[in-house]
Amino acid sequence: EKCRMVLDALVQLASEHLLSETDIQIGFSRVLGIVTTEMEATETRSDFPHLVALLRGAVEKELLAAQFLKLARRLGYGGPLGMQALRWAQRQTPLHSRRVWGSGDLRQMRAEMHDTIEEYFDSHSTEELAQVIEELHLSSKEQVTFLRKLLVAGMERGTQQVALYATEELLGFCWTDQEVEGAFQQLRDIEADLVLDFPEIRECTGKLVKLAVQRGLLKPSYLAVDATSHV
Repeated sequence: EKCRMVLDALVQLASEHLLSETDIQIGFSRVLGIVTTEMEATETRSDFPHLVALLRGAVEKELLAAQFLKLARRLGYGGPLGMQALRWAQRQTPLHSRRVWGSGDLRQMRAEMHDTIEEYFDSHSTEELAQVIEELHLSSKEQVTFLRKLLVAGMERGTQQVALYATEELLGFCWTDQEVEGAFQQLRDIEADLVLDFPEIRECTGKLVKLAVQRGLLKPSYLAVDATSHV
């Protein structure tokens, strides 16, 4: 209720030209810094959902452009807590933020994929993972790339089962059988590029393929094809 009242007051001031777009952006930048500093000092997070709601509402009422959330994240406004609040606000305003991600900014899309995968391995929440993937509006080709990155991250952490769990849980919802197989094929195709940073990549991928077959993510016949193609 308080957030709504604040936003309504800002809308009124902006409509009367008493606040400029720059004024509002500076104000929200300061709010990010002040609120997150207080949360860190008191070691409480009770104000976090209110901060996210305020940012989300400002975008929905077009007081702030989605581009502001993107730039504020890049500049690290509010430190780790501020960046998390900005990320949550982006995800809760997909219709606005999609205009930003659709601008051809491939680097930012890759960063979003990376952040999403990192958060999944922290939380192990497939429900949250599914929500974020849905909001990213990935093409089939991008889904394959995302899955491949997820699988690689699981192998690097030694938590292949966690990666396969998400792959299995979201099969038919976020990706298809063909996209799962495509991710494994893409993983094999780029092994040579990864071997310097991850010397055990070939052995780990072979084990991952066997685990995927056991889970029913790949057909048993894929084992023969994989063994023939990668000796």
